[in-house]
Amino acid sequence: MNRRMILITFALFLTTGAWASQPSVYTGLLSDTGAGGYDTWAVAQGYLAKGDPQHWAIRDGRLYLNYNQSVQNRWLEDTRGFIRQADANWPKVLE
Repeated sequence: MNRRMILITFALFLTTGAWASQPSVYTGLLSDTGAGGYDTWAVAQGYLAKGDPQHWAIRDGRLYLNYNQSVQNRWLEDTRGFIRQADANWPKVLE
């Protein structure tokens, strides 16, 4: 796991208190983060944007981040579709 993912995950736990309320849900998230901690909507569109730990969601045991609230609102309109497209673009989008 890279330093960025550690910081994002730590910030998520600090800002939400999520770890304290449901530690078993979050145990595996460190090793399975959708889109590598980047904004999942952006990866689905074919480019990289930083994920913000204040704009997150968990789907099927994976942590997904978005750039800001506006982007997250768009992402939530078709979460499954954007995840599917982001997975198809990953890791090609890193090139």
